[in-house]
Amino acid sequence: MKMFVTGGAGFIGGNFVLKQVLQEGNEVLNFDKLTYAGNLDTLKSVIGNDKYQFIQGDICQRSTVKNALSRFKPDVIINFA
Repeated sequence: MKMFVTGGAGFIGGNFVLKQVLQEGNEVLNFDKLTYAGNLDTLKSVIGNDKYQFIQGDICQRSTVKNALSRFKPDVIINFA
């Protein structure tokens, strides 16, 4: 399953991303603004994994989100932002 996850660098979102990629084998596009709550260090074990992608972006920027969605074509969208 292809998942578009917003806020996937935060505490809850990051743990969700790790489980989906490493345990469930799902493909994840992590879309995060990387504000004070975002921490890519928690995602070290999936960086470089073919099933994981990261985009630093703001969900308020409609064109950026639209572009990411049209390229990735997710089955589901999960919001932790």
